[in-house]
Amino acid sequence: LFSILRDHAGVTMETFAAPQFAIFDQCCSAFPDTDKYFGCVESFMSFWPKTGAYQAAPPNTEVILTKVIDHLLDIFDAADGPLFFICFLPDWSDLKALHDLQYGRGKQWFSHCEYVPKRT
Repeated sequence: LFSILRDHAGVTMETFAAPQFAIFDQCCSAFPDTDKYFGCVESFMSFWPKTGAYQAAPPNTEVILTKVIDHLLDIFDAADGPLFFICFLPDWSDLKALHDLQYGRGKQWFSHCEYVPKRT
């Protein structure tokens, strides 16, 4: 999947990764102070790209997802060129941040959502 994102969508960096599992040369890490020696640049919450293509698959907890989506929208507000994120997020219709991403503040930036059915 990551090679397809790199080769066909121009993705250059994972924004939630542990360096030992990262596919790209650089990534954002939850522990940038120690992971910087292995190619991690900073935490996602300190990451402010102005342009580029990135992949985000944050941990699926309500608190983290809310913070991540708010920061992601702030990143788009501050962008000064082409900026692209492919995000892997849960289908939690009751999470206000996900609703805001698609229909609220993020509506101007949001392009497409593909839902993967839950396993039964």
